[in-house]
Amino acid sequence: AAYETFNGKATDFIYLGNVDELNFVKESGGNLVLGAGLRIEDVCTALRKRADKLAYAKDLAGALSWISQRHVRAVAGWAGNLMIARTGFPSDLVPALLAADAVIS
Repeated sequence: AAYETFNGKATDFIYLGNVDELNFVKESGGNLVLGAGLRIEDVCTALRKRADKLAYAKDLAGALSWISQRHVRAVAGWAGNLMIARTGFPSDLVPALLAADAVIS
């Protein structure tokens, strides 16, 4: 979700969970392509389903399963996790993506 702040508090939220163009999983050229609106748990599930096809899938799913608590992974977006690094809070997803030689575009 994107938000504006006033005196350090969120005032407006935009829920991206229903935007189909941001919520997709597809394979292309031996790579997994993920929409920015997917939740972390959705990414873990997609990776686990492809563990026999994609060399990095099992390990990356395992690393992502250590991000936060299960109830947070169920609602938090993977792209949002990357964006929190802009606030000075370190993203715990970045090391896993670097190890998997991921490309973000």
